[in-house]
Amino acid sequence: MMTKKAMHEAAMAAKAAAKAAKIAAEKARIEANPIYAAIAPQKAEAVARAGQQVDAYLRSVVAKLLGTDLRESAPRPRSFNFHGSREAYRKQLAFHSLAVRITACTADVVTGPEEAAIARFVADEEVQAGFSFDAYVAKLTAKVGACESATVEGPLWNYSRLTVNKGEATEVWKTQQIVNVSVLGKLFNQWPTRRVV
Repeated sequence: MMTKKAMHEAAMAAKAAAKAAKIAAEKARIEANPIYAAIAPQKAEAVARAGQQVDAYLRSVVAKLLGTDLRESAPRPRSFNFHGSREAYRKQLAFHSLAVRITACTADVVTGPEEAAIARFVADEEVQAGFSFDAYVAKLTAKVGACESATVEGPLWNYSRLTVNKGEATEVWKTQQIVNVSVLGKLFNQWPTRRVV
């Protein structure tokens, strides 16, 4: 006779296996679509580009702070004497946290970038860009629907044009990649896509 704990663990394992099978089936369905075959080869370039953009952004922040005292150029907000909105407080706190992590300081004066921290940020952004790319391909595949063939002209991030053949009809979809910064200073990728023909 199984204990309650063993029954619970078996149920959780079965649930996890069912979820994994569902994800694998969805991935296989997407990969079988001609749109995936046309766009997937650009994933490595899109991921690398996202990493380069984050690296450039972080280095521009360090350049602005270089030679300054972090207590003045990126002060930690104090909630008891902060007279701005909650959003402004959170934004200033996020900038302070970022500045502290990506700068090397001597006596609170910024002397340069903290290379290891910037490398971690870039690596994290590349992983997130990979996930975002996969989500973009899945969303585009669902948006366009079933098709017979698909071709891509140009790199994904530079107004690429996806031409889709749906039997008698041909559709053209235009995409670009942008890296946005949230209100709290977090970076994320977006691929706005619209049908042009």
